[in-house]
Amino acid sequence: MKGKYPVALTFASGEVVLTPTWKKVVQTILKHCNEQPDMHERLMQLRGKVFGRMRTILGKVPEEMDVTLQIDKDLYVEAKFDTEADRGRDGGFLLPGLHRKVLERAGILRRSGGERGYRVDHGCVQ
Repeated sequence: MKGKYPVALTFASGEVVLTPTWKKVVQTILKHCNEQPDMHERLMQLRGKVFGRMRTILGKVPEEMDVTLQIDKDLYVEAKFDTEADRGRDGGFLLPGLHRKVLERAGILRRSGGERGYRVDHGCVQ
């Protein structure tokens, strides 16, 4: 993913949201999920239980993280990530750690080849 940057996020509904940074992509996906009451509850239950190598990935207080993005009141996600370091099963699609550690565990994505519900449209650095 080095040399690529996000341009927009297209949800399965057809809604397109401009996302000029990876942080904006993560924040938009999580906020979109958080708007659904059942997903909100799942995300809230995962707070403080999802960790990276060195810090909390999804938490209740920003002080547990290095760089935070607020998703909701008392719901924060770690925003210091490397899009290249954590390659997933699908060859490095958007922050595989976020997929595996947050979205799959919350039941937002199905583990066995389920639809993501969104697509990241990329640009390339020339």
